[in-house]
Amino acid sequence: MFNRIILAAVMLAISTAGNAAKDKPTKEECPTLDHQEIEDLLRKAPSCQRAGALFEICQFGASGDVSLGAIVTEKCEGDFLSKLNTAQRRAYDREQKKCQRKYAHEDGTMYRSFEAFCGADLARKYSAKSLKPVPAGRK
Repeated sequence: MFNRIILAAVMLAISTAGNAAKDKPTKEECPTLDHQEIEDLLRKAPSCQRAGALFEICQFGASGDVSLGAIVTEKCEGDFLSKLNTAQRRAYDREQKKCQRKYAHEDGTMYRSFEAFCGADLARKYSAKSLKPVPAGRK
């Protein structure tokens, strides 16, 4: 009798663990580890936000991220740069320079990655803001 109780408890634990694994959302993985292929994926991404998401999952955490971040930044800037007035453009440029200076005195390739992400994230925020629909009566 005791063996059946133990067996039932073990089976219950196994089935619960199996169900929990099925319910857990799968994390998207980078489809390639090839730098050139990742660059191509970023260029072909349908939107700034998707390019940014791919950049996050395909990052190297090192200086290889500089070119990837530049692609994302350029893609996102296409959504808003031409819409900025002179003051807004100066503010954006100042914020981008701040990203470049933030880790300028730090050694190590991971800091180049941090700079790349800072600039790309800034461009993503500006893009998202520019693509938001303007509420009625506010133009």
